[in-house]
Amino acid sequence: LGDYAGAAAVMDEMSALHGLVPPITAYTSFLAGCYRVVNSGSRAPQHVKADAGKMAWDKWKEMRIVGHLPDVMAYGSILRVLAAQGRPERAISVLEEMVAMEVKPTTLCFSSALRAVHRSHANALRFQGGYSKKNKRRERITAHHGRMARGIVIQAENAEVRQDDGFVSALMMCTDTTGNTDTAKVIYL
Repeated sequence: LGDYAGAAAVMDEMSALHGLVPPITAYTSFLAGCYRVVNSGSRAPQHVKADAGKMAWDKWKEMRIVGHLPDVMAYGSILRVLAAQGRPERAISVLEEMVAMEVKPTTLCFSSALRAVHRSHANALRFQGGYSKKNKRRERITAHHGRMARGIVIQAENAEVRQDDGFVSALMMCTDTTGNTDTAKVIYL
């Protein structure tokens, strides 16, 4: 239901009062609930979304401390949270960690990372005044996000995942945010 604070309290209670370690499925479900809040649009205040994102990252780290090795579902869940927050650098490091831990990423993992790049780029342009032709920041911001998107596409090709409609859509969103509609058309075709 998106009650991330209540879910965290239950998980903490399991550990503190009963000496139980929450299973990995509890952590994955918690991350999915946090995603629901972070991605809720205007239904939740910004400070609630930020808190849900922070708690998701804290539980992600806690999962390792208690001895769970994340599976592809857990990785996918944290990548969706990072995408909704617009944190492409973290998303890329999570993808790299998956490869190092020998967990095969799915198309959804790469699509989420591309969505993180898209969200980050849109936020950067909005908050940095990036649409001004006189402002050189737009070019640097676009180049930075373009390098990240290109790296994700290369990782996806190396992982030999199927580039489905969701992947192509996320890639098109990355190019469209930059105002490069010609590249978006080429990707579509």
